[in-house]
Amino acid sequence: MIFITVGMILGAYFYKDIIYAKESKNWPSAVATIISTERFRTGEGAGTQAGVKYSYKVEGKEYEGHRLCFGMSITEMDERVWRSLPDEGDITIHYHPEKHSLSTIGVKFDPKDQWILAFPGALIAFGAFIIACMLPTVFNRKAQPVAVRQ
Repeated sequence: MIFITVGMILGAYFYKDIIYAKESKNWPSAVATIISTERFRTGEGAGTQAGVKYSYKVEGKEYEGHRLCFGMSITEMDERVWRSLPDEGDITIHYHPEKHSLSTIGVKFDPKDQWILAFPGALIAFGAFIIACMLPTVFNRKAQPVAVRQ
């Protein structure tokens, strides 16, 4: 059961990220001001990852964002977006039409990202297989005699 649950949670997260990656190129855009850019370590010997923080206004309300791009192939895309950023100043971002606090700089969708859904699918299939293997033993058990006191 744990495999099915984890598979469903991961699947929902990955699916949402892929949908945002596809749709973000059609989201409204706004001018944002870079607050900071940095590189940080992702772990011992794992290299570095790019980070950015920016602020923007939508309908008079101030928001902050940090996303370079959506999708699972973000390392390569993040690098391209990172290299194209100025050290300071204004940039163009795209924000979700209903959730204005959700924004991104890069809007390219990589079709290879859809393959990441195979992982949660495999977890769900494995969990279903385990349950299917257990069902015959659960339903084919014969009643065991119970000792009765007299």
